[in-house]
Amino acid sequence: MRAPIASVTAAAIVIAVGCAPKDEGNLVIRCPSSDGAMAVNGGEVTIGGVAMHVAADLTGAPSADEGMTFVIDVELPDSPAHAAPSVDCVRVEKTSQNARWDARPFTVHESFDGSTAHIQANGDHGPHWVSGDAVDVTVWLTVAERRYPLTLGHQQIQQ
Repeated sequence: MRAPIASVTAAAIVIAVGCAPKDEGNLVIRCPSSDGAMAVNGGEVTIGGVAMHVAADLTGAPSADEGMTFVIDVELPDSPAHAAPSVDCVRVEKTSQNARWDARPFTVHESFDGSTAHIQANGDHGPHWVSGDAVDVTVWLTVAERRYPLTLGHQQIQQ
């Protein structure tokens, strides 16, 4: 059984139309190519023979000073026989406006209880898109040093 792992912090930055991020030193995040992305159907995907559940929760900006947030949840069997994935990059696209937000998780929480591994990656300071709008979400997971782009399809921005 693995011991719980503490939170890890990284940066989340807006690269397209939207609110300006807090001072992040003018760093621009660009996710890699999504060529060959695997479609996630009903939240389920299999990577390296391991079935996992991947979901995105997008929340609209709560105030004028803050932007949209994301939470990416990944659940899979907890086993020393396979490596747990990491969430490397998240792309949220609003194709109707030719806009996109590429971001890295700001915090990552991992827990392992001997039967289930749960990874939750959070990002914030996104654009001020309208709650209820449908956007396309792509998530890049890394498993055992190999990167897997996953398309989650249309997701709705929640209030």
